[in-house]
Amino acid sequence: MEDLCKLEKRGNLFILTLIGNNEHRLNPTLIDAIRTLLQQAKTQATGPSALITIAEGKYFSNGYDLQWAGTNIGRQQLVSAKLRVLVSDLITFPMPTIAAVTGHASAAGFVFAMAHDYILMRKDKGFLYMSELDIGLQIPLWFVALMKSKIGSPKTWREVVIKAVKITAEMGVKGGIVDSAHDGVESTVEAAANLGEELVRRGWDGQVYAENRRALFAEVLSSLGSDETVGDYGSVFKTVSKLVVEDSASVSVSAGNTSSTARRTTFTVIWLKLQKKKDWHKGKHDKPKPWDDESIDHWKIEKFDPSWNESGMLEVSSFSTLFPQYREKYLQECWPDVKRALKEHGIACELNLIEGSMTVSTTRKTRDPYIIIKARDLIKLLSRSVPAAQAIKILNDEMQCDIIKIGNMVRNKALEILTCCYILVQGNTVSAMGSFKGLKQVRRVVEDCMLNRLHPVFNIKILLMKRELAKDPTLANENWDRFLPTFKKKNVKQKKVKSKEKKPYTPFPPPQQPSKVDLQLESGEYFLGDEKKKAKKWLEKQEKQAEQIVRNKRKREEAYIPPEEPGKHNSDASNRDGNDDNVAALALSVKEKAREFGKRKSVEKIDPQDYIASTGESSRGKKSRRN
Repeated sequence: MEDLCKLEKRGNLFILTLIGNNEHRLNPTLIDAIRTLLQQAKTQATGPSALITIAEGKYFSNGYDLQWAGTNIGRQQLVSAKLRVLVSDLITFPMPTIAAVTGHASAAGFVFAMAHDYILMRKDKGFLYMSELDIGLQIPLWFVALMKSKIGSPKTWREVVIKAVKITAEMGVKGGIVDSAHDGVESTVEAAANLGEELVRRGWDGQVYAENRRALFAEVLSSLGSDETVGDYGSVFKTVSKLVVEDSASVSVSAGNTSSTARRTTFTVIWLKLQKKKDWHKGKHDKPKPWDDESIDHWKIEKFDPSWNESGMLEVSSFSTLFPQYREKYLQECWPDVKRALKEHGIACELNLIEGSMTVSTTRKTRDPYIIIKARDLIKLLSRSVPAAQAIKILNDEMQCDIIKIGNMVRNKALEILTCCYILVQGNTVSAMGSFKGLKQVRRVVEDCMLNRLHPVFNIKILLMKRELAKDPTLANENWDRFLPTFKKKNVKQKKVKSKEKKPYTPFPPPQQPSKVDLQLESGEYFLGDEKKKAKKWLEKQEKQAEQIVRNKRKREEAYIPPEEPGKHNSDASNRDGNDDNVAALALSVKEKAREFGKRKSVEKIDPQDYIASTGESSRGKKSRRN
């Protein structure tokens, strides 16, 4: 490690130097050495501190060690996972970080520099260069996520990623990549030291600083979980590399293991084992395996032998879970039994009553790698009201558990007997313990019930029939579908819930309603005197009373109006129309007689009354004849 990098402490400043005049290519050895020095700086810090990273020679870092990785996809996956863990360490590092770039920083070296909080660069030599486009490689997605979080200008993104421009110090300052540019190596390092001392004088809490930085770059940390652009070495590498990144902040190194060999991650161990099989090639898995034999019971779980792992675990792994307040008294009583059971397997446990949590972790005496998962299931069951005597059985190799989230159900003894599983319903979860086969049946029954697919009674009936069929040796290897009943689901019409129409969204607030004073100003009432206001109110009151009196009078009169009969109304209307016609005809005849009378009056003397009477009788006689 001393040949690759070194760590020097000057007061509250930690200076990490990449040694040598080489290109400082990033490979697992160099990355592990850097991470070891970061861990040392973290443990040696006694107060507010700052980290400065510098490199000797003309290169800050020239990216991945492609000569070491070559075309081996496994090595490419390994160095990619290692760098992602290093970037995660820098983002969660409990002190400000400064990169004094005194040479070229290309590709992954550029990313390594950007993982620091501040970048200071020399003017006369060196450039920042994302070379993936020029060498024909696809840029990883997490590179882009980190770059977008550090650089605010889309134009600069285009210059760096799509045009592969070599960014000088002045260009970096203008594009927002570099914080300041300096004349030479000495001035750059001196400026970095001055900046570090200025940050130290602020007296910030390192843990708070790290948590705030973690919140700021949360998207970058989430993107570090996988790398879809570096080959395809199978799902094992992708899963393990993701676990390494996620657990890098929570897994602590065991006491006394400070060498780089002891600090190897789980990913490194698995990768070295897989590298032994150099004859891997596509299609190998299609060949028959020696364990593909019908006589072998694949469901059988062999008991763990401590001789399989005599050296123990390299790192400490831990799990925590919260428990409800009503479980506090019970857990205090049963915790000695739980602690005794876990101690037999080399697992340490802690009951924190202040935070309301239970924690389990591996120790130097731990031999079984999977026992920590069993211990995690144990505290999960205890937090869900499973009795301690029953929950401790999960530590046995043949016992498994499953936590099913549901609404509210009741415990079913028949289901426990048929599936040979312990079942407990508490709140919104179902805790089940038993074999894998039994847990599968329990989950199917619970999900069918909660999703309203099939009633539990029908599932229990099917399980009973399967249990009886299994007793017959002649039907052991036959299909049982013809014996099992098929249940049809009846669709019951449900009332449709009327959804309220949402008003169209508008960013503007509703108009302000006029106040009482505004209304008085608008009507002119505001400027009236007290007597005039009282007189006006009295008049309004009198008007309302008069209107109400009229309405009440109409209501009282409506009770005395007789209802109209439909038939009589029609006949009266026809008679009324006939009378109107007779009056009009009579008026016309009188007018005509008057004219004739005026003409004849001059010739002979005629009595007007007799004349009119005679004309009326003649008209009645004509009408009676017509009828």
